Amino acid sequence: MYSISMRMLDQKTLQIGDGIDPSVVPDLGDAHELEILVTVLTAATVGVGGDTPQFQVKHAPMNDTQYYVDFPTVVAVDLTKTGSTWIHVPYFLRYIAWFLSGTMESGAVVTLDIMAKG
Repeated sequence: MYSISMRMLDQKTLQIGDGIDPSVVPDLGDAHELEILVTVLTAATVGVGGDTPQFQVKHAPMNDTQYYVDFPTVVAVDLTKTGSTWIHVPYFLRYIAWFLSGTMESGAVVTLDIMAKG
């Protein structure tokens, strides 16, 4: 049985414009399902007149930003609130990456854990 656990972010302070380095995007093509745990340890503050900052996890058939799409159940965590969000993904494409949206006046500290099973 295929199983791999990884910490993609470890208490990293994120600012708008940050993104995953394409060279470290995991290829999880052998797995059949994912468990995603996003923990916001320090909340961000919204920039004046801006949109709520969100931490998004997406998937793609190839490791190219133009191909990343939302999961059937969107993984988007509000960075203005602390706490953990767990999402079970029953099927997905091959590559998993994280993205930021919205605006932040101050950064958020985030941990991202992934468990691929199959």
